[in-house]
Amino acid sequence: MLFLSPATDIVDDEWCAICTGAVTDDHDVRAFSYHTGDEITGLVVGWSLSGRVRTSLPGTVAEAVSRDGKPLPVQQEQEVELGPSPVYFYLS
Repeated sequence: MLFLSPATDIVDDEWCAICTGAVTDDHDVRAFSYHTGDEITGLVVGWSLSGRVRTSLPGTVAEAVSRDGKPLPVQQEQEVELGPSPVYFYLS
C-alpha cells in the first residue's frame, strides 16, 4: 500500500508525487495536495481527525480511491466528506 507523507516526496521507479502543501486550515481535517509529475490533474489525500467532516478541495473530484485501492463513488464537485480513513482524490 502506498501512503503519502506530507513531509516527504514519494519517488520510485514507476510513480512520483511531490507534496505541495495543505489544502485547508481546518483543524479537524488533514488534506494534502500532491503534484504527480507531468499530469495536468492533481492528487489530494485527505482524512478527518474527528468523525465525518465536509471540506472543499482545490478542484473538482474526478475519481476517489480508498486507502485500500477500492474506487469510491464521486459526485464531481469540490466539496467532499472525509472520515478517519485516508481517501485519495484525483482532481480534474
